[in-house]
Amino acid sequence: MTHGNTSRAQSTKRLLLEIGFRNVSVPPTFEWSDIHEVELVAKGHLSPSLFTRMRMRKDTDYTGLRRYAALSMSQVQQLQAAANNQQALILIEDDLLPGDSVLQVRGRLSEILSHAPPDTDMVYLEYCFESCQDLLYNPAFPHLARAYFPSCSAAIYFTPQGARKAAHLTYPVWDVIDRMYPDLIHMGWLNAYVTTPPLFYQDQYFGSNFKRGRTYWNQELHEQTGNEKVFYHVPAFHTPVCWEVGSRDVIVSHQLRLLDLRQIGVVVPPHLKAKFITVQGGGEGEGRWE
Repeated sequence: MTHGNTSRAQSTKRLLLEIGFRNVSVPPTFEWSDIHEVELVAKGHLSPSLFTRMRMRKDTDYTGLRRYAALSMSQVQQLQAAANNQQALILIEDDLLPGDSVLQVRGRLSEILSHAPPDTDMVYLEYCFESCQDLLYNPAFPHLARAYFPSCSAAIYFTPQGARKAAHLTYPVWDVIDRMYPDLIHMGWLNAYVTTPPLFYQDQYFGSNFKRGRTYWNQELHEQTGNEKVFYHVPAFHTPVCWEVGSRDVIVSHQLRLLDLRQIGVVVPPHLKAKFITVQGGGEGEGRWE
């Protein structure tokens, strides 16, 4: 489990223990104040392009960039440890909310982890901004869809082979973790799946540690700091699970929101999605992986 806010970490730890996890730890993480760009690039931990890539987004200040780098380095460090020990790993951030009852989450999680496709490198248990019309389904794995370009990284399961591949492909750190994973998935370097619907969501109660210099969707949450307007990233408002769920389609957004009032959007299971999303692909109206 990553991040170190005490109340958030304890809340998520209690949730995981209730679900049935027994080996839950909050490992040491990199503090943003320890991120010194020139030094870490010289040591080979960060790619020279990292801060250039982040600055191009123009969505936070320099402290925010250092926070992004610290989070990415912390996740890569845990991937390296799992790879060295040939272990599976679930990386979880400390602000999770279950998408169903504990009993249902436990049952689905157990089935998913014990019956994942053989080529699995990673399974997104929580995600955002996926292109849901491009998801591929297989009836042999009813709780999974082959990922296309998922963002967010609050809860991801890595197989031993997936941890090894991801550790190699993300070091030195060349972008923020939420962009490295989807890029690698989209290019075919990592085989990833998403749970349908997600098992977890990021809890809007805790908000986010990251300041953003722009807003997404239709919410303008801000606070005034002198003459400077500072926008904050709030998962419930800014990170719908599907790109297709947004303010441009009020009816669809409203209907999807009713499936889980704690989040703006959820990925609907295959038997419901035809009511909301036009899916491209073969078969009977839906994409399918073989």
